Amino acid sequence: MSKSNFLQLPNGQFIRPFMICGASATGTGVMLVDSANKMLGFISVDASVYDAESAKNRIVDLILERCDTKGPAAAINWDAVLEGFKL
Repeated sequence: MSKSNFLQLPNGQFIRPFMICGASATGTGVMLVDSANKMLGFISVDASVYDAESAKNRIVDLILERCDTKGPAAAINWDAVLEGFKL
């Protein structure tokens, strides 16, 4: 697995982890915000396919763990993460 200074979201968007100051669950997914509370990215979680509340909590934890990692880190395998929450 390659390592990178970027975080790739499931939709293909890349974000530098040091820019992320917060991640929180919303009604339809997880929102990533910067220090000015502006949205940097969004991870959609379909409640008809996944146990949405558990999946959103796990995604927030993964994002915050990745932000705490200094320097290059292994990419998050989003398919594997979400697979565990399928209904």
